[in-house]
Amino acid sequence: MAAFHPKRPFGISSVAAVAASARRCKSRQVNLRAVLARTLFLPMLAVGCSPATKIAATAWKVSPDGEWLTRVARYDSAGPGINALYEEVELKRRSTDKGVALLTLDEGSVLPDDLKGPPVITLQWRDPSHLEIAYRAGEIDHQIVKVADVSVETRRAAVQR
Repeated sequence: MAAFHPKRPFGISSVAAVAASARRCKSRQVNLRAVLARTLFLPMLAVGCSPATKIAATAWKVSPDGEWLTRVARYDSAGPGINALYEEVELKRRSTDKGVALLTLDEGSVLPDDLKGPPVITLQWRDPSHLEIAYRAGEIDHQIVKVADVSVETRRAAVQR
């Protein structure tokens, strides 16, 4: 007959107790793995996904009436397994600090040779209420065609070789 053990009820053999103990240990290992995954890998992902960094910007270009300012800024965003290079056209009133992103141009699939030479994006004010944006490489991710009284026209420029 089995001896009394405070943690084992009567009738459970030593083999069954060892098997139950092994199952409990195995479940603890799985939990330990989950805890290690959460504590080691998630912080690495959070640190690796940094906000976009502005690496270059043109000078502000003034509209003919002097009320609006535009410029092109190039950003680089990097993280684990990701690297994005894009340009953004910004428009703002002279009297404000904050502007609007009129166009975001993804340059991720552009060959490095196509980024050499003249600027990828050129800005031209036709009159005080009409801005023309020409780009020679990349894909448009985001585009706004009218802000307040300014109409924005975007076109692909011919690539000069």
